[in-house]
Amino acid sequence: MPRILAIDHGTVRIGLALSDELELVANPFKTLDAHHEPERAIARLVQEKHIAKIVIGMPFRMDGQRGEATERVEKFADKL
Repeated sequence: MPRILAIDHGTVRIGLALSDELELVANPFKTLDAHHEPERAIARLVQEKHIAKIVIGMPFRMDGQRGEATERVEKFADKL
């Protein structure tokens, strides 16, 4: 059954959470080094764990505006 992969992109590490097979609950899965081709590791994970959807957390500033972190995560999402 397909699963959902949730991604929390940081400047040093990228946190991954994986849903159960019913897509009801997500649990912490692993962290990746943000500087060592995380896109490749995520692509392998998508194949291995039958990921159907990816959700990426978007870091907006406290006032709701886009910031430097938002742009960084969008670039990562585009590469992914």
